[in-house]
Amino acid sequence: MAFQKIGAILPKNIKRTGISRQVQASMVCGAVDKEMVRIFGEELGNQVKALYLKNNVLTLAVLSSVLAQEIRFREPEILAFLNNKFGEGAVEKVRYLM
Repeated sequence: MAFQKIGAILPKNIKRTGISRQVQASMVCGAVDKEMVRIFGEELGNQVKALYLKNNVLTLAVLSSVLAQEIRFREPEILAFLNNKFGEGAVEKVRYLM
């Protein structure tokens, strides 16, 4: 049996096992966390955590109501970034937990 590159095996196995939605949801959450740090800087960006993506609704935990308001203000920009990166309709709405 010859060795195969993991990059060639992984996509097929993700599809076959039916976990592609969970993998994409995890990737969206990771991208959101990085994007928050990029937009708001290290100190404020780390006060936001993407918890989960379910039914195309992204749930964020935010430590400050002021920061949550600023994220709401930038929500169209954030949604455009995510839908550009993960496909149109990947994230349709953002929900906030404080």
